Amino acid sequence: MMRWGLRCLMALVVLAVAGLWLMPWERLGHAWLARLSDESPVAVYSCSTVRPGAPPAMVFDRFHIDFRKRSYGEIETDSLTVRPRLAALLTGRMAYGFLADAYGGKVDGDVNYIRYFTANGPVDASFRITDLDVGRCAFLRALTGASLSGRLKGNVDFSGETTDLRQGSGRALLTVQGCHLPVATGFGRMPAPVHFDALELRAVFDRGSLQVDKLVLSGRGVRSVLRGQVALKKEFRDSVLSLSGKLEVTALFGLTLKFAITGPIAHPALTVIYR
Repeated sequence: MMRWGLRCLMALVVLAVAGLWLMPWERLGHAWLARLSDESPVAVYSCSTVRPGAPPAMVFDRFHIDFRKRSYGEIETDSLTVRPRLAALLTGRMAYGFLADAYGGKVDGDVNYIRYFTANGPVDASFRITDLDVGRCAFLRALTGASLSGRLKGNVDFSGETTDLRQGSGRALLTVQGCHLPVATGFGRMPAPVHFDALELRAVFDRGSLQVDKLVLSGRGVRSVLRGQVALKKEFRDSVLSLSGKLEVTALFGLTLKFAITGPIAHPALTVIYR
């Protein structure tokens, strides 16, 4: 009797797997992306092909997000695997986990939409980033308005409207290695850039601003530790820095200066504080 029970169970498993593989994945996937595009105020979603992943999952090859509605460039991944959170779906909320292979690295996380029966509006989201080549990502360049490079890793947790970071809360812990970050200085009559090649950020989203608990910038012969805030604007690239700290110039026998980094996030300026 047990043998027949096992055979029936195996037959059901085979039928379930066969049913999953025979589903019209292309049609379902493209229909879902079309719905997301229609509901999104900022982006258009597309991909080359759709196939099943380890169930329940859907894999989008050459997944593409075009932020043409907000002039934020684009994001393109080699592949994106999406796994719906069935428990949340049963309550009427869209929720899923994802894993993206993009720009030589990986991004994985979870997205939970707060409103019922829609994939739009405020979210509870968490992201884990590993070795992302930021120089290849047009979205990050357009978002910050700055020329970026290096390998990004870290964690971001955010709750609120993704279209306006001022209405959200959360925290970020990020590092960039091998970056090229020029900051204009006020030394002498002709401003000259100081180049930092490593960045470490620990910050909190709080009521319209990004509270920077710690920002460490280091480069050849220089290292700085700053704190302060970023006044967030609707367009993130228009946000304004107000940071201060100490700059240690190891090339000058460990000379330490008080300084501030202020101005638009795309073109910050470094000023020495003499008092």
